[in-house]
Amino acid sequence: MKNLAFNLFSRILKKVDYFLVITGLFSYLLGCSVADFLGTSLNFESIILGLFLLLSIYITFIIIDLYFEGSYLRENSKPDQKTKIQLIFLLALIAIFLFLIAFLIFLIQSKIQINLETWLFLGTVFFFSILLVLPKLKNDLDPFSLFIKSFMVSALIPAIALLLQRYELNRILSLLALPLFFLHAASSLAGSFSRYASDLSKKRQTTLVSLGWEKGIFFHNIMVLLVFLLLGLGPLFELAWKVIWPALTTGIVGLFQIFQLQKIAQGGKPNWLLLNWTALILYAAIVYMLMFAFFIY
Repeated sequence: MKNLAFNLFSRILKKVDYFLVITGLFSYLLGCSVADFLGTSLNFESIILGLFLLLSIYITFIIIDLYFEGSYLRENSKPDQKTKIQLIFLLALIAIFLFLIAFLIFLIQSKIQINLETWLFLGTVFFFSILLVLPKLKNDLDPFSLFIKSFMVSALIPAIALLLQRYELNRILSLLALPLFFLHAASSLAGSFSRYASDLSKKRQTTLVSLGWEKGIFFHNIMVLLVFLLLGLGPLFELAWKVIWPALTTGIVGLFQIFQLQKIAQGGKPNWLLLNWTALILYAAIVYMLMFAFFIY
């Protein structure tokens, strides 16, 4: 029984997308920094509870995904006793985490009055999370899953963080949502090149496999350039220059990421570890610079 629990825990950890978790954390803190910039006194209890709520939702749907995978194997082959017990364990874990989500929502509700907008954004997170794990939709949505996750991280998570600080949605997040979407999508795409050969051999219809590596590099480069173009145009839409210019200083990281992929396209030996770290650093650096500006001004 102990080995079974350890095996399930290992499978859950393998399913965790650490890039998604880290970038989601930065986006959440960005939403908090916008609340601080707008003059709201930050409620740190709400920040922690909201963070645990989003993390619990993410882990819950990882477990649901594992359950659906086990159910699929069970339908297509004769299940052994071990598989049956694993499915029962997974159902129990799903129930525990759903209870945890409900309890965290109750705690947040007791601290602040959750408004309709917050419920709407949380519901949208649940909706997209369900779409990405449902067996009948998962394969069809695989080519678009990268963009769905980028939308959740760049638009929904910062908005939830802001709303949990009892602040209404502000145009600042609306103006940042598009460049952050392109930033997250480009960084995610760059990180998926190291898995391209494996995904292709296993016939996984990921975004990069669907695009092909040549188009993937082209779209990556366009999205990186769009990030800095849109941020640079921010002052035209009344986004303060003092907030934008620190983020623009990370342009050298974006150019280095483009350089790495162009080198690979020309037949150079890839350094996947460096490329993956560059993709994470690019997103984290830009969001950190924006957070820094929002907190100090």
